[in-house]
Amino acid sequence: MDSIKEIEKYHTKWQIREEEYGKIVLTSVLEIHIIELSKLMNRLKNKDIDEKDKVMLWSLFIKNPDKIGESAMSENEDIKRAKEELEKIKQNKRERYLAELRDKHIRDTKAVEKYGYKKGIETGLEMGKINGINENKKSVVINMHKEKIDIDTICKVVELSKGEVKKIIEEL
Repeated sequence: MDSIKEIEKYHTKWQIREEEYGKIVLTSVLEIHIIELSKLMNRLKNKDIDEKDKVMLWSLFIKNPDKIGESAMSENEDIKRAKEELEKIKQNKRERYLAELRDKHIRDTKAVEKYGYKKGIETGLEMGKINGINENKKSVVINMHKEKIDIDTICKVVELSKGEVKKIIEEL
């Protein structure tokens, strides 16, 4: 990432390109935006805030929501609403607690879904394997019985008890 340090802009936009054909962009749907707050703060030492630059305003809001000016908020209604919501949460301990609970609930739900999905697949595969083995044993018992092979031999081959083998034979 040292190469990015050479770029003076605080906000850079990157696209995925083919190595040999650098002008060909893979997709216009995917872009990576990098905002370097340190470069932004250095830029602002020499210049004023550009209140038309939405990325700059949001970056400043994220860096320090309390220092964003009223004129900047009047230019961007979304930042104004975000600041108002942040103020509500700051002032009201109950609201802040509820917001934290909502965030925790979302994280927990995603974790459970991810774990449950994985466990479900593992359980399904295991059950399928067991069912397949049982069906195979049942088929072998039936075929051996049709060939008039004695029950003791069948039990040894399929590794089932006499009771289990007799039950399969009775179901015929």
